[in-house]
Amino acid sequence: MSLEERIAALEADLDQAGLGGLGHHLEALEAKRALFHPEALAYLERARGEWGMGQVEQVRNSLREVVDAYRRLHFGCP
Repeated sequence: MSLEERIAALEADLDQAGLGGLGHHLEALEAKRALFHPEALAYLERARGEWGMGQVEQVRNSLREVVDAYRRLHFGCP
């Protein structure tokens, strides 16, 4: 699955996924970490730390930032 497809899958699942589901998305995105802009990578790393502490809402918020940073870089969306 391409990075764009992974981001789209994350975005579709973000509000419904529990901590385990978010962890699955983190694993999949981290496998493609070389493709991330530093801004998105920083949010991804923050999400990993929050996931390790069981902070599901904070993980969701950080992953939203990953999606937003990806969209800004690749599509010029605000």
